[in-house]
Amino acid sequence: MSRFSCKVCGGPAKIRSSKILAEGYRVLYLECKNLDCRARFKIDDIQQPLTEKEKIEKFGIKRLTLSSSALLIIDQQVCMKDRGILHRNNHDAEKYITELLAIWRKRELPVIHIRHISREATSGFSPGQRGADFQDGFKPLKSEAVFEKNVPDAFIHTGLERWLRVRGIENLVVCGVSSENSVEGTVRTAGNLQFHVWVPEAACYTFAKKDYFGASRTAEEVHAMAMANLSGEHALVCDHEWLQLALKYWSAT
Repeated sequence: MSRFSCKVCGGPAKIRSSKILAEGYRVLYLECKNLDCRARFKIDDIQQPLTEKEKIEKFGIKRLTLSSSALLIIDQQVCMKDRGILHRNNHDAEKYITELLAIWRKRELPVIHIRHISREATSGFSPGQRGADFQDGFKPLKSEAVFEKNVPDAFIHTGLERWLRVRGIENLVVCGVSSENSVEGTVRTAGNLQFHVWVPEAACYTFAKKDYFGASRTAEEVHAMAMANLSGEHALVCDHEWLQLALKYWSAT
């Protein structure tokens, strides 16, 4: 049975298109299904905003079982901070990573720090360089795992998969830098290895760069494409609202 009735003949009507004007408010463009009528008209469709509890259910936040989840923080090293705030996106990413870290530490859940160590002597990530150190605020506790990698993918030649398997960890919440490099490379492999991966995009960031054809791309564009590459097939990419609700829900439970 059709939800909508024709304003002309009273028969069933179908949606041709719609336009969202504000949260909970859209205009529907309809057409009568009656072949003898085929009237076209529009109506306002006003929906009650979801409550916070309903949003938590809708976003599936409860499906992420923290007791079998590890927080994976990628490359929060001095070298990344030294690049400055120009030409990067998600300037609140470190704040959200800090909040996630506080929740995992309070619950004594597994925290994994990924540290990039470059094989190139001139790199800021090379051993012994200040840039290879963890940033203040993201220094691992003695109880937290640290894995050093030499390529973007944190699973390559690091023992990370075995560490997760022997502890029965099935879920990963991944954050850090850079979105299209180490974050994307690590998440792709995690998904392929059948881990359940959540990527709160607001807790990841990257920098502006040129694409293959030489066109300049903003950090927002680079980040958006990285998240698009991961979403669905490799991970559940979660938006800003999801992250804020999740942080609030986990802090209260």
